[in-house]
Amino acid sequence: MNFTIVIPFFNGHEHIKSLLESIQSDIPVIIVDDLSDEPLQLNRPNTQVIRMDKKGYFTGAVNEGIKACSTDVLILNQDVYFSDDKWLDYLEKNQPNFHLIGEKASGNHPAWPSGYIHGTFMYMRRDAINKVGLLNDVYYPLWGSTCEWQLRACRKNLNVLVDSIPGFIHKRIGNFGSSINSILCREPQKQGLLIRTPPMVSVIVPSYNHARYIPDLISSLIGGNTSLGSHPGQTFQSFEIIIVDDCSTDNTAEVCAKIKDPYKGIRFIRLEKNSGTSVACNEAIKIAYGKFIARIDSDDMREPESLEYLVQAQQRNLHSFIYDDVTIFSKTEKTKRAWVMPEYDFDKILYKNQVHAGIMFPKIAWKECGGYVEKMNKGRDDWAFNIALGIKGYCGVHVNKAGYLYRREGQNRTLTNTTPEKRERFLHDIQTEFSDVYAGRYPMSCCGGSKRNPTKLRTTVRNSGVNAMAGPDLVGSAGMTLVEYVGGNFGEQSYYGSVTGTKYIFSAEKKRKWVDDKDLSGMLDRVRNGKRLFIKSVKKPVEQISSKVTVSEPVEESKLMEEPEPLKSDFSEITVFSPEDIAKLEKNGVLSTTELFLKSNEELQSILDWKITRIKALRRTFS
Repeated sequence: MNFTIVIPFFNGHEHIKSLLESIQSDIPVIIVDDLSDEPLQLNRPNTQVIRMDKKGYFTGAVNEGIKACSTDVLILNQDVYFSDDKWLDYLEKNQPNFHLIGEKASGNHPAWPSGYIHGTFMYMRRDAINKVGLLNDVYYPLWGSTCEWQLRACRKNLNVLVDSIPGFIHKRIGNFGSSINSILCREPQKQGLLIRTPPMVSVIVPSYNHARYIPDLISSLIGGNTSLGSHPGQTFQSFEIIIVDDCSTDNTAEVCAKIKDPYKGIRFIRLEKNSGTSVACNEAIKIAYGKFIARIDSDDMREPESLEYLVQAQQRNLHSFIYDDVTIFSKTEKTKRAWVMPEYDFDKILYKNQVHAGIMFPKIAWKECGGYVEKMNKGRDDWAFNIALGIKGYCGVHVNKAGYLYRREGQNRTLTNTTPEKRERFLHDIQTEFSDVYAGRYPMSCCGGSKRNPTKLRTTVRNSGVNAMAGPDLVGSAGMTLVEYVGGNFGEQSYYGSVTGTKYIFSAEKKRKWVDDKDLSGMLDRVRNGKRLFIKSVKKPVEQISSKVTVSEPVEESKLMEEPEPLKSDFSEITVFSPEDIAKLEKNGVLSTTELFLKSNEELQSILDWKITRIKALRRTFS
């Protein structure tokens, strides 16, 4: 064997002599002094002391030692020693078959049931170093870097031996050696950075009947061949993968049984019954060990640097969720166009989801907002979750890079559940789940507020024939606007108001309907195939309308509180009302001044229809 011992050193003067005396003098040693209070001075054959220019902690010091030699490397803690030479025989026996050999960390970390090697005794073959790289001193400067390096090595299919080492003795008392204890006493404010173990991120993968796509997904995370060619894997590797099979009927269970690997941090669970994506996500997060959660659907992939820039943005914005842009791909090629996500706006997300499903967020955020809404088991679970996050103050942060790879090969549920009818149903379900914010009652923590008004518990309804006190969600209480359907030929279709939840029915015969002003914005935003479905109905100028006036009989005020019979007009001509007629109609709650000009009997009937709707709503309020 040709190896060099590397010892990261900090204020361990009383221990280092015992260690060096237990090592054969012909074995080269590099001691990296991480700015000890007193510089280490030694006079020993084959021993080199390197003093750091700036504080590097354990990981930085080890990397300096690795770079200072060209052989295999054995990392040793400063306060250990050997009772005999059995460790050398052990290495000679196992070094040809294993790229990484080391002592198992004490205790049982639940994320790594097979154990991981820590820095007291860690043998790294040079070919493994060349393939895996140095230890990660950015995310794990003191503790956890050996676990992360082992994870990267396993994901490159290198052989690892986690074991106890014969003849190897610790002087330390407790979990940490003298160097780490000293650093933690001096820099307690950095404990969150210095003492942590992978995984930092849990990548959750809900899956249903996507067995054929899962290998692509895994390769885009840890490296390997994909339908788009060879993928190097993520530049950031401190993550576990949790695949949740939502009781698939294909061979997902068989595929995942082969892919799961505790050394590679790939876990797999199968639900007993098909429960929907939201349930699958929640089950994955319940068992996740990462501080942050990153979702990716099982038929999609990620670009190599995408998890890293999501993590960097997440660390700068701990009380937020992070999302990036999307590139569409199909079979063996990507499209040239990316989906650029808009900047985050909670008030707009209430009406249209503007963030894709593959977001990153703190696990604590999932707990605080109650998880994915499980009743959204037919789709749009990500939309509802984005709203839940916003209500709890976890606002979205947009990273303007196309890192999420979205597969479109006819398998997407969005190809079957984006009809206007289903969208309306999804919106209705979401409004029911988050009724307060859709009624304008934002909690103090909420990300929304650009349209927020002080909550009105009671509001006066005017022009209704009675002076009534009603809730702010009463249809028509904020005014009505005539809307016209322009989406093409169609049968009878229902659309739900984005705020009030009112059901508006349009048909080829009745293209115009009065829409509550609170629902107007959401209605006008509806599109299909890039074309708007609704516009505000345009009225003709006064000079183009006949001046003949016909006025219906007044309705007694007492009658307005009864269950009304359908009101029919017998206008035979286009009409325009005089001021006197308008006054009479307003007095009896039939028309308001906003309804001055009418184009046809059809429009008048629409007005009377919504008046009836409003009167019924008043009756419900009083009851």
